[in-house]
Amino acid sequence: MTTYHAATEAVLKLIQKVQREHHMELDGWKLEVVFRTEAARTKGKTVLGKARLVSGLNSYLAREGGNAFFVLELADDAWDALRESQREALIDHELCHFQIKTTEDGDEIPYLAPHDLEEFNDIVRRRGLWKPDLVAFAEAAQLPLFGKALDGWKIERSSNGDPGDRPIDKDLQGVAAGRRGEATEGAPA
Repeated sequence: MTTYHAATEAVLKLIQKVQREHHMELDGWKLEVVFRTEAARTKGKTVLGKARLVSGLNSYLAREGGNAFFVLELADDAWDALRESQREALIDHELCHFQIKTTEDGDEIPYLAPHDLEEFNDIVRRRGLWKPDLVAFAEAAQLPLFGKALDGWKIERSSNGDPGDRPIDKDLQGVAAGRRGEATEGAPA
């Protein structure tokens, strides 16, 4: 059974660091950070983190008087499988979801922003960078296309040329397999 607990002081300091560096617009907004004991899985993939907006009745019941606030949910098992640079990237990613818009009346309203990009790897392989958000993403990434490592990640290619699992994927597959009671590499069944 999944249970929840508060983030450690070290995690909160890392979040504050990333927020100070890249998300100053969140200053003054309440952000709660919770850990769950086991990572959720969605569509066969491990959910590393989840950004939530608590508002309305839920905010009222949380003793916030109906004032909306943000919640960052992380998972112990997935967090433990990440290197420090990956933890920072995860936090940065989730904080990007937390946005504030200003109405015509000058009121600030928090909301959850969607991802900038949604596409299938197969479509990019077959069709290339066929729409503006793909081009913007490729420009932002500034990554070489053929097997160059990024922060210790090796891009492995299978016999058909598809990218193989990166180290984090293998680590998280072990997390998920262990939760299902399956044998994981180096661990008894």
